[in-house]
Amino acid sequence: MLSKLLQNMKLSRVALIILIIGILLVLIAPFLFTRNGTLEFTTTGQIGDTIGGTTAPITSLIGSILVYLALKAQIRANEIIQEQIDDQKKDEKAKKQLTYISDLYKYFLQTVESFEYDKAKGNGGIIKLSRELANLDRKFAHDDSLYDKGKMAELNAIFRLENLFIEQLNKVNIDSNDKQYFNELIKFHLDSFVLPYINAESEKPQCILCGENHNGFPKKLAELVQKIESNIRLE
Repeated sequence: MLSKLLQNMKLSRVALIILIIGILLVLIAPFLFTRNGTLEFTTTGQIGDTIGGTTAPITSLIGSILVYLALKAQIRANEIIQEQIDDQKKDEKAKKQLTYISDLYKYFLQTVESFEYDKAKGNGGIIKLSRELANLDRKFAHDDSLYDKGKMAELNAIFRLENLFIEQLNKVNIDSNDKQYFNELIKFHLDSFVLPYINAESEKPQCILCGENHNGFPKKLAELVQKIESNIRLE
């Protein structure tokens, strides 16, 4: 846009120079053409017609050039206006997307804050339940029937919402600083309240069901949390 503004300024200067040169030529053309007998007013009819006929080609040419420059400047001005409209639309779209992602994050926070387990609320409840799950017999980690029951279902819903948020965050076109901010918040939540209980080392031998060395934290939930972690984009 700046380059087009500079080009328009250059065109304006060129047009002004051509206009000045044209006025000078129109004024001095009769004098030039009458020197050395090139043109004799006494043999060319009325002086007004003579001067008009002498200067008309010059004024027509200059007029054509100025019209061309004016049209070219108008085209560039229209392009600048269109770019401004496009930029405004992009800004409005980015603001809408930022509002959407902010509202989604607020909803995630509200869901976490409303979670309660064994007299502990919010992230405290998540920690308490996660700790208990990690200490369960490892066979329960493979029991898919637990996910839709009681507090397990609520915890599952929280992680699914967190995963939805991080996926949508990666899709929206918002300022990179805002994206970084939300990514850091999600990473902090996982590192502080969830991952320590999923990644807790087990001294038991490898699980006979999957061959991995894990604790009693449900495998499905652990995979969902690990998916959230892998979707975090930190610069």
